[in-house]
Amino acid sequence: MSLSTLHYDPEFATVLAGVNIPPPPATFKDVFELREWGDSLLEGLGFGMPIPENILQTIIPFESHDGTLLNITHFSNSNKPKNATQKPAVFYVHGGGMVAGSVELYAPNIANAVDFYGLDFFAVDYRLAPEQTGPKLTEDVYYGLKYLSDHAKEYHVDNKRIAIMGDSAGGGLAAGAALLARDRALSPPIAKQILIYPMLDDRTRLPENSSYTQFLLWTESANQLGWSSVLGEKVAGNPKANASIYAAPGRAKDLRGLPPTYIDVGQLDLFMFEDLAYTNKLAEAEVEVELHILPGLPHAFEFASNATLVKQALQSRKRALMQV
Repeated sequence: MSLSTLHYDPEFATVLAGVNIPPPPATFKDVFELREWGDSLLEGLGFGMPIPENILQTIIPFESHDGTLLNITHFSNSNKPKNATQKPAVFYVHGGGMVAGSVELYAPNIANAVDFYGLDFFAVDYRLAPEQTGPKLTEDVYYGLKYLSDHAKEYHVDNKRIAIMGDSAGGGLAAGAALLARDRALSPPIAKQILIYPMLDDRTRLPENSSYTQFLLWTESANQLGWSSVLGEKVAGNPKANASIYAAPGRAKDLRGLPPTYIDVGQLDLFMFEDLAYTNKLAEAEVEVELHILPGLPHAFEFASNATLVKQALQSRKRALMQV
């Protein structure tokens, strides 16, 4: 008899029952099937909604580490008065398991975030695995962040008040970029990192017959294939292998010198354990850290926007960003 008390939050469960989410296959034949499923999952979770008319999108090209031109999309509110005052801003990294997603797919969510938080968002279109591997994904993110920091005045941004924010794989890449920024002495340093159920550690595995498995929207099969696409099959999940901490920040041993950090994650999320471990490392490194573990919520829970726990999580994020 199972002694588990795990269950979906009742309000969340009601919303979930009415949402058309494509179920993941037991296994994926390859990463491209995972990409197709990941993009369809994002669409099923409401990422394809219309963009509010008051939100402007401006494309900002920048040169990445290998000379390739990539884009940052600047999301701003056309209803806010234009002035020369330098403001805080959010540098955003989208999710998608390292292999899926895009700024275009995330645009409705980011646009609504601009309204909700009252801040401009700058979203980077980094290159995905398996076309890019190892820390190259993180380098794309870091170079975009550095470009914004170096050109902040052009966008009326105070580069001392830039927060880096990401969800899922984007949260992991944001954490990796924060490590790069620390080790390369980015000046001024990142003001804060906001990590939303971040994908941090390729070594995460659930015990056999774990009660958590039935609640996972992002499954172990998907997670292992995502990490293998980034790190390679011989490295991903192998605790003895030498994986870059910039690609897999959960492997980092020394987190001293990182910016104040906010993390939230649902308890029914595969990433909950690695996020808890990362929080402990941050605390041991004497980094200011705030963690919220949300009972009864799985990965990517925001689509249940009217559920009480989801509202509380969004307000906690807003409060954290208002401190930047």
